Amino acid sequence: MLYPEYVQLVFDLRQLLSDILHIGVPEWEGKTGGYFCLADAGTGNPLFEPALIGTVPEEKKEKYLAFCQEKAKRLANHPEHEASWESRNEEANEWGGALRIGTLIFSFSGLPEWGDEALMLILAEVHFSTFGDLDIMLEATHRIVSKTRNPYWQELRGKLFGRIG
Repeated sequence: MLYPEYVQLVFDLRQLLSDILHIGVPEWEGKTGGYFCLADAGTGNPLFEPALIGTVPEEKKEKYLAFCQEKAKRLANHPEHEASWESRNEEANEWGGALRIGTLIFSFSGLPEWGDEALMLILAEVHFSTFGDLDIMLEATHRIVSKTRNPYWQELRGKLFGRIG
């Protein structure tokens, strides 16, 4: 991925997060942002510096930044998985919120983990509709959602795509 494509991805994510927060999911009250990491699916290493999206209380910045990178690394270490949800471990503080789509891992931390994952599913769809193979991405999305049973993705996707595309 080239840097201008990443800049567009971050721009799209900022708009998506703003739209999602305005929808008003009650369980996410008080959430205003998080960190996004786009990583190599083989290594889990960030392709670019992780981006702050929205606003995050100062005392949570370090935690959210570490979580978004940990999710990507963990997913890369499980090549048989498509979502970090598949290796989540509450006792080890390892959560869902990262997805493997092709050669990329999309990871976010700042919402509750179902929200992180739903946001990444929607972002990946927006990205691949412009820069990649949308059919492959949609197939991956349906596989991921069938495994994780994300309760927010379908409703948020329906509400958002009425506004963004």
